Amino acid sequence: MLAAEDQLESDGYRLLMAFRQAGSSSERARMTRDIAAVVRDHRVDHLEAIWTAVSELLAASAPTDARRAAFEFMLACIQGQYPRLGLLRAEFYRALQDYDNQDDMELRITALRALIKEGRDISGFEKSVGRMLLDWLRQLFERAQRAAAQSLDLSQLAASYNGSLSRSAGSGSGSGSARLSALAGSASQRVAASSGSNPYHPQFSTVLTLLTSVVKFNASCFEERETARFIEIVCRICDKTLYPEDVQNCLGFMDVAVRYAYVPQTALTCYVRTLCRCVNLDQFARTSWAIMRNLLKSHCAHGAILILCAILEDDRHASVVPLLRGAVFFLGMSSWGSQRVETLSHTFSRALTAMERALSYRRTNVDYEILLNMNRLLKKYGEKLTTFEWELYYDMLEHLTHYALEHARTSPAKYSAATTTTTAAAAAAPIVVMAGTDGNRVPSEFVTAAMVELVDEPGDELLWMILKAFARIVARLQIDYQKRALPGPVHRFIRVLERLQPCLTEESALLLIDYYVAQDAFYPVSADWLRTLADAIDRFYRKERRTSIRLRMLHIVVEVYEGTKDMYADQIVPALLLPMLADTHDETDDAVRQQALQLLLLIGMDCDTLDKMKAEEGDGGAGDGDDDDDKKEQTQTHQCLQRTLEAIAACLACHCPWPASAALPASGSHPSGRVAHAGPALARSSALRGTPTPSTIARSASSGPATMERSSPAGGLFGATGATASFLPRAVQPNCHAHLGRGLVLYWD
Repeated sequence: MLAAEDQLESDGYRLLMAFRQAGSSSERARMTRDIAAVVRDHRVDHLEAIWTAVSELLAASAPTDARRAAFEFMLACIQGQYPRLGLLRAEFYRALQDYDNQDDMELRITALRALIKEGRDISGFEKSVGRMLLDWLRQLFERAQRAAAQSLDLSQLAASYNGSLSRSAGSGSGSGSARLSALAGSASQRVAASSGSNPYHPQFSTVLTLLTSVVKFNASCFEERETARFIEIVCRICDKTLYPEDVQNCLGFMDVAVRYAYVPQTALTCYVRTLCRCVNLDQFARTSWAIMRNLLKSHCAHGAILILCAILEDDRHASVVPLLRGAVFFLGMSSWGSQRVETLSHTFSRALTAMERALSYRRTNVDYEILLNMNRLLKKYGEKLTTFEWELYYDMLEHLTHYALEHARTSPAKYSAATTTTTAAAAAAPIVVMAGTDGNRVPSEFVTAAMVELVDEPGDELLWMILKAFARIVARLQIDYQKRALPGPVHRFIRVLERLQPCLTEESALLLIDYYVAQDAFYPVSADWLRTLADAIDRFYRKERRTSIRLRMLHIVVEVYEGTKDMYADQIVPALLLPMLADTHDETDDAVRQQALQLLLLIGMDCDTLDKMKAEEGDGGAGDGDDDDDKKEQTQTHQCLQRTLEAIAACLACHCPWPASAALPASGSHPSGRVAHAGPALARSSALRGTPTPSTIARSASSGPATMERSSPAGGLFGATGATASFLPRAVQPNCHAHLGRGLVLYWD
């Protein structure tokens, strides 16, 4: 045996002669395989000469079996004679590089893997092996894409054919295109899910894995432009591929590039954009974040942050939801997330500015991701935010209120006095008003303290998840405000509540009103106080349906009127109060109607008194220069009195039933011992001016039930403890005394 081996070692020339004596291609292929078996296990000389002869089988005209035999010989030489290959190693590499028959790609890949030892040894080929692998990568990926497209075209053709058959059989006219789209989508999903259906996919994965190994073990051998080229092509493939395995391999290369090499500045943009897309895939989210985290720990950190911000601020990306969502996630997680990168030097304001710009695109997936990041920022770093950062935060929150407002319009809360809960009951309830199906609980009003604990459920729609995330943020801010521990500017939080006013809970609405009162926003000390008061009346009285809020607004209006009537009655009464109370006769809420009527009486008495004073001043002979002004003021006062009396008359003429709790005692003596009287003594100062007279009011009242009563709870708006104000027709006022000479008066019997 040893003698035979020694003979083989010295008789490489004989093997060469035997190969040359073979005639046909099949005989030469068989002889090549026999030589390969010897070369794999024994030392053989004259390998260069043998390869020169065998390489003729790689000609384009050679049969497939002959070409495969030549590659088998090459592989045998690499595996059995690697230490003694010498210049033959370069010959093998040149043959692999120049060979262009795509049918033998798998053999070429196998031979190259063996030649460079799975990427560990590229000595002699450092300048060209990368380019060759990239060329192979592009070729294989293009073939894979064409195969996938053909598969998709066949599916679409089948769907179209089935759709035409269905239509010809009498199916719905609108179902054909929908079915075609659905089948095309499902076909694409099937192609993406089954990588084995594409015959070129395994080869592509092998080449990509080999390129990753080459870069990993020989990073220092490549110039910056070559590394950038590697990254650009791999990222392009990752963005276009239909196969999850390809995404995994591309991410493997990107991980190697950032850990063992570096990411050149010219390739940084595509590198970051690809990671932003991949992080949206559940199976690759953790891997993508790990790669990005390593990138943000490198010298490229600042550039990567700027690229993430630029992605969100570029209008051209407005429709690329995965790209935007990934950028938001990376910015938030690296800046203030659970795995924050401590070495980053950018401020929160830079990230918030970019996120605020992304909100203008109105993409629900992106907005939800931003809300999650805002909630995390508020919980972890709310007390550390600067004033400018809080301004950005509230700008974003105001922008997101449109989700709550749109949801309130499509599913409005049902308010009524009968369903309004007490403060204690509302505090005990976990959610005040919720909407949804299948056990999902979605806020329709904003906000209560219990909403901080809202969590997303498996069956939640994206809109519901957005509403819950938004409610958690506003609830946390409101709790801090109520504890007087709100870290940001209070007026910005109030502005958010103002925008949410159509869908505020009772608690939040009262909180907003109390803020206005505490800031004296309804008094002349504040700029635009009349406009603010008018807006509050419109929002919290006219458009509001909950009794407690309307009564609170009425109480504030009375306080403002009492405090400012001496100087501003001519502005408040005609412009605000009379329009506010004009529809009191149509009011269906008993408590609100009674309080509004008392306010009307108060205004009427004041206007009547003022009217008499003006008339007396006119009779006293004022200066000529003041005559016109006095007459103008007197006319205005008279008009206010007339409008007030008309409103009271309309209230008397209404036929609304009154609750038993508001009835006057049958004995004729009020429990309080005092009765507020504003009976028919409306006349003397007003009868001559065309305003409603007591007889007119009595006639309006008599058209209704025989007895009509108006009363309010004890200690009403007039401030008399235990006193009850009543406004009744003459027939049911046994204890009231008419003081005709005093005009409209409030008389306590």
